Amino acid sequence: MRSIYFYDTVDAFSEKTLVSKRIRFKYREVRVRVHFVLNTNYTLQIKPIISLDNNAPSTGEPLGSNFLDQLSQVDYLVGDDEVKEVNYYLDVEQIGTWFKIYANNTDSFPHTIDVAVHITEIEPKEKE
Repeated sequence: MRSIYFYDTVDAFSEKTLVSKRIRFKYREVRVRVHFVLNTNYTLQIKPIISLDNNAPSTGEPLGSNFLDQLSQVDYLVGDDEVKEVNYYLDVEQIGTWFKIYANNTDSFPHTIDVAVHITEIEPKEKE
């Protein structure tokens, strides 16, 4: 299992996109763990995105696939003084992807982005 950590601050009434380094292998079983600090008050929206590029727009959501919108009522996580974890079992066969965390702060105070993403590398098949 490999871990990717995202940590930063998003200003009040602002958006921010954090981008991982290039993922140079196929992977599956994506686990996203978000720590919402005290007094976030459900005002910080976090969206995990798998992307084919490393662009991080200064405003608006980045391009890519947000797997939360496949089955969920909303396509983001929110919380207050808690940890939320989502697990998805999917195969990412594309080599050379990036993981992005998009944060939308709808509050009048800055908030901390604290996200860990865990992925399981797909082992290459042995040649016969």
